[in-house]
Amino acid sequence: MSKLLHWLAVLGSGYLALLILTWLLQGCMIHFPSRALEATPADAGLGYEELTLTTADGERLHAWFLPAHEARGVLLFFHGNAGNISHRFSPLPGALCPGP
Repeated sequence: MSKLLHWLAVLGSGYLALLILTWLLQGCMIHFPSRALEATPADAGLGYEELTLTTADGERLHAWFLPAHEARGVLLFFHGNAGNISHRFSPLPGALCPGP
């Protein structure tokens, strides 16, 4: 029984140390994306329009509109919080629409 208590104390102490370390380093875990664009649709020969969308609370969002011939709808893609819009775009031929 004492060995079990010993291991529970060791594991509990390690977990507590991990929690404290995470709390102390939380400022280093915040992501600040770069504003520099690494690629644009023009790099792949695609036509596009640069847009700035303003939200109800006054935030400004940078966007690209890529028109399609005979489009049946619009796809709104949110790239998430890591990186910027150019980090989700590959200017390599065929990278947007891989196929045969």
